[in-house]
Amino acid sequence: GRGTVAVHEGRPPVPAITPFLWFDDSVSFVVDCADQDEVDYDWSALCEGGAEIACGWLKDRYGLRWQVVPAGPHSRKITH
Repeated sequence: GRGTVAVHEGRPPVPAITPFLWFDDSVSFVVDCADQDEVDYDWSALCEGGAEIACGWLKDRYGLRWQVVPAGPHSRKITH
């Protein structure tokens, strides 16, 4: 299924925990998508209020960097 990242009250969750912990450009996330429609959907949602960056990267409205890509052999699955 599609993974989600929760945002509460219009703020990213980490600063809500402590105002002294902020992400910088050394922190990034990869979104593995099932197909091009999912890539387009996730890209649009994450880029809203942010900015596109070269080579498939974007910065969201909170300054977090994301790469939205089709799932493939590079994918890493987290299991519980």
